[in-house]
Amino acid sequence: MLSSILPVAFAAAALCACSAFAANPVFSAGSSRVEFTSGGQTIAGTLRLPAGFTEGEQVPVILVAGSWTTVKEQMADTYAARLTGEGFATLTFDFRNWGESGGEPRHFENPATKIEDIAAAANYAKSLPITQDGQIGTLAVCASAGYAAYAINNGAPIRSLVTVAAWIHDPETAKPIYGGEEGVAKRIADARAAVAAESKGEPTRTVPACSATDQSAAMYGPFDYYLNPARGAINQWPNRFAVRSWEPWLTFDGVSAAKKLAVPTLFVHGDGCALSQNVRAIAAAMGDRASTLWMPGMHFDFYDQPRQVDAAVAAAASHFRSTLSTSTAPITSPADRDSIIAAVNAVGSLADARKWPDLRAVFADNVDVDYTSLVGGQPSRVKADDLITGWEKGLTAFAKTEHVVSGHQVTVNGDTAECRARFIATHTRGTPDSTDRWTCGGRYRYTLNKVHGQWKVSGTVMTMEWEQGKR
Repeated sequence: MLSSILPVAFAAAALCACSAFAANPVFSAGSSRVEFTSGGQTIAGTLRLPAGFTEGEQVPVILVAGSWTTVKEQMADTYAARLTGEGFATLTFDFRNWGESGGEPRHFENPATKIEDIAAAANYAKSLPITQDGQIGTLAVCASAGYAAYAINNGAPIRSLVTVAAWIHDPETAKPIYGGEEGVAKRIADARAAVAAESKGEPTRTVPACSATDQSAAMYGPFDYYLNPARGAINQWPNRFAVRSWEPWLTFDGVSAAKKLAVPTLFVHGDGCALSQNVRAIAAAMGDRASTLWMPGMHFDFYDQPRQVDAAVAAAASHFRSTLSTSTAPITSPADRDSIIAAVNAVGSLADARKWPDLRAVFADNVDVDYTSLVGGQPSRVKADDLITGWEKGLTAFAKTEHVVSGHQVTVNGDTAECRARFIATHTRGTPDSTDRWTCGGRYRYTLNKVHGQWKVSGTVMTMEWEQGKR
């Protein structure tokens, strides 16, 4: 059903967004309320402009959308405020039927209309005079990832995507989460009964969106984010879920849409997040259009906990700067960019594989090294042979190491280059399957020189931002 509805819905949303402008934003640093329309309904939003912004400037605009059942003041505003601090304009909004936006029935989790609303928000952002050359990105938390994928595939003017703790399901992967065939069938039957009753004039049937005691809740369990007033249980969120939502939610297929994404996409996720197997499969299907930042932490940690949010924002900012850049600097050739990223990635992967001669070949003869955030001391210049010998002695003390590098941002100036990226490094003692691990994460900044036509690493700065386990 969705496949026939969505293209028409998108076209309608695009037309509405281009023509409606219900509240005029203030084009200066800070936030202002904005309104646009989608499907004939007023959509309420918040536009944030970075510090120092003055009228007449233009910047990329990042749409930020949150999880299912939520309002803009929850995780969406958390990420938007941080991305505005990174120099982007951001737009958060309440989906139709939620929060301050119009639409009935209230608290209806309807993928089709939420996809429309993302498209409408993108077209609205594109119409603003502050938007730099149509440079629009989207950061989608949890369920909005699947909705954003559909909107982009249907033509929404979104050039770059970041997902955080993406909940991207299809009917098959939803079944074990909701009690198998029997549980899904019951919820769909409940949804149809609610629709029938409401068509006869009965009030909208709702259950709690989250509860630790009511098993009929959309999310049943001790989920602190939604139950704690210091986190997501805020006054603007009524904690309600329309029962009619079950059928469109459980029959939604976000996986196939996400696999078809053609825009550059960064997935910030982890093994402690929901549906991690789906995210891995989607990233693999997308090939070089996708990159991943895999982090420790449980799913709801990515909504508001400093360690996960800090890393996600830094990676997202790097991704958006790289993919939404309108700089007048010389354009880096794809061949150079690919070679530079390959050299940077090889540093970790060859060390993990203990291929020391191959690792040595990645480096120039002399290397500027700054690991002071980890070990103290001062930056130094060392011979590449000595650097590799030191790594060989240090890393072979571990049964296993794994370096994951993502969010590459490359700049080239002639025969020199710089590559900035995020990293997570896991070190395991004992046996490769041991739980005795030390994991750290942060940022790399590599400098490279082109030597006889090949890019060689000539400098590395590691900035460690967090660690977990015993060093």
